[in-house]
Amino acid sequence: MKKNILFFLVSISKVVFSPFEGTAYMGLHRDIDNLNFKNKIEQIKQIEAQNKSWIDHLRDLRDKAVKWGKNVFSKKSTVPNPEDNPEPVVMSDTMYDLDLDKEIQERREDKDQEDFLESQLVSLPKNKQPENIDTALKYMQEGEMLWEILKKNISHTAGNNDKIFNQIFPNILLPNNTENNQNLIKAFETGIASGLDSEIFKKFMQAYQKVIIKLQWYFYKLSILEDRRAFEGGTITFKDSEGNLFNFLKNYARLVNPNYESFWKSWNTKAYKRTSSHFKGGTEGKNIGLDIDVSNGELGLPLNAPHLLFDQRKNGYVFIKWEPHGIGTLWDVIAHGWSFIKTRGENDERKHSKDRIPQDVISKFWSLYKGSKTSEVKTQISIEGISGMLKLLTGKDQQDFQRYLTEERGDINKLRNYQVSTLLTRRGGEVIINPS
Repeated sequence: MKKNILFFLVSISKVVFSPFEGTAYMGLHRDIDNLNFKNKIEQIKQIEAQNKSWIDHLRDLRDKAVKWGKNVFSKKSTVPNPEDNPEPVVMSDTMYDLDLDKEIQERREDKDQEDFLESQLVSLPKNKQPENIDTALKYMQEGEMLWEILKKNISHTAGNNDKIFNQIFPNILLPNNTENNQNLIKAFETGIASGLDSEIFKKFMQAYQKVIIKLQWYFYKLSILEDRRAFEGGTITFKDSEGNLFNFLKNYARLVNPNYESFWKSWNTKAYKRTSSHFKGGTEGKNIGLDIDVSNGELGLPLNAPHLLFDQRKNGYVFIKWEPHGIGTLWDVIAHGWSFIKTRGENDERKHSKDRIPQDVISKFWSLYKGSKTSEVKTQISIEGISGMLKLLTGKDQQDFQRYLTEERGDINKLRNYQVSTLLTRRGGEVIINPS
């Protein structure tokens, strides 16, 4: 008898209260999804205010029904298991809770993150701020989706990437033109363009460049969230063991300039191998530079930089850096050289996240290192930086050095402390991210 009454109460509770609460929930969910991007937080507050009293009323009714049921059957009353399982089934207080608070909290966290990103972009100097903040935030989101496609699916094996190509470059493949589409996919996979009409090739390269730009904004987003600030200049590194990003960028370089590996054949081009002071000893011998052109007011690279420098390190990490000048023309070489001279010794950690080894770190290392200062040791430090220093130290000296890097720098010198998990791949003050 008790079983029948309890099931009757539960059924009535579901029939009477769940549709109304579910309707309120669905209306709230739909309203939130339709919010304008820029004014989302204000409208969320309005929606919460409009729905709160009604939702609270529904929950109050539900709680009263549950309480009444408990008064009838007592808190320890159980419903016999239909299969005669000896374990009792206890009636739950939150059997019909739709967890609206969790939904709203997640929305708030997303908005808090968006507000933080926006505040950091606005804090940049005027010449480094994106012309359109909303577009920058949008590119960060779209770049994340593009990265998911590249990271999880790309095979770098000719003939397997037609679906991926269409996801990354929508509306580029032409209907009823199998041969041309095959050539486009081959160009994407290998960086070798052959048999492509010039106009189609131009359209493809514009789309390719835009994808690269959006990916850079996503990595900048991760850098801001990791470092809790937007750097005005710096380097980002992350693990790219499968070469997804590296090969994607290198294939673009090859398409822009098939002779990008030759300095003399790369003069006045937009892609080339180049010497730099960043992360020597990479898999390509030299770093690769891409000059990025945007027109019609479109958003370019972060920091309004016209040049993307990148390379793959031998430990499987890739690095990216946005620079104010490349070296593709004589003017660029002169401007780049002048910029290099001006920024020597400049490493304000409040503004920059450069891969240079900070002077205080170098001094601390040499104060602990007991070995000889051979050319091999100096080369290892120049290439590997902090991670190489840690390998050269042992025992208590290594522990003291690690403690300085992770705790004492901030306490003693008011500089950045580094996370322990980043030390074995860290060269200097670069931001090490972990794309999802």
